Amino acid sequence: MKIKSFLIAVITLTILSAVSFADLEKNSSFELISTSDDTSPAPTDWTLFSFPEKPEIFKVSNTDSLGGIRSLEIDLSRSNEFVGLYQEFPVQNNETYRFTGYIKKVGTDTGNSTCQLSIEWLSSDLLQEAQPRSWGTALSLKDLPEGEWLPLELTATVPGYTEAARFVLLIRDVQAANSSILIDDVTITKIDSSL
Repeated sequence: MKIKSFLIAVITLTILSAVSFADLEKNSSFELISTSDDTSPAPTDWTLFSFPEKPEIFKVSNTDSLGGIRSLEIDLSRSNEFVGLYQEFPVQNNETYRFTGYIKKVGTDTGNSTCQLSIEWLSSDLLQEAQPRSWGTALSLKDLPEGEWLPLELTATVPGYTEAARFVLLIRDVQAANSSILIDDVTITKIDSSL
């Protein structure tokens, strides 16, 4: 009887591990901040970028969130070619990842801005881009309903000669827009390929 119970436990654990996912991201809901000053804190574990560089367009918002009490707000009213955020992780060839996040448009004048997920595949050669990026569907912000949380998703498999991946949420063509975008619940999940 003990052997039968042991075998059932081993089989159950094997099945559970076969269908399990591994969440990799840190601070997916922007709850952890780098300062106690809630007027201009930055989320920890994320790299924020803009071109031209304008770090003041990013702020952690306590007024609206999908999960938790905070979200990341990006001010679109300043002229930028692109803005975004990313996290980077080591990966192995042929692993599959699901990258998701939620966005919410605040305001109606978003210009021609688009929001898109991408994964940059990096090699060990100073972590330069090794392969073409994987791109998710680009969403035109002017076509999105105002005030609704909407999902973005990208699933991709690691190509050969890749040792790390940079998971990027990118907003492009940010020009003459009079609104902002909220971002929340960004997750990066390794999908078990043994299913």
